[in-house]
Amino acid sequence: MKDHPPDLINIAIEELVKSRCELPSFRVLDELTDQIRRAVNQELFQLVFSRLSSEQIHSFNEFHKKH
Repeated sequence: MKDHPPDLINIAIEELVKSRCELPSFRVLDELTDQIRRAVNQELFQLVFSRLSSEQIHSFNEFHKKH
């Protein structure tokens, strides 16, 4: 799984070229990559959070209060 923006932009360019689509500006690709990364990370965080016990959540919160 690729996570770094340059990797994601390269993959997007490759797919657009394969599909013979017009390439958007780098700025557009960069913004789309940022939006996609945020959405995917949010889903992963929600998945992890949903699997935590209340004790784990409490421990996590206490740790962050101290640091």
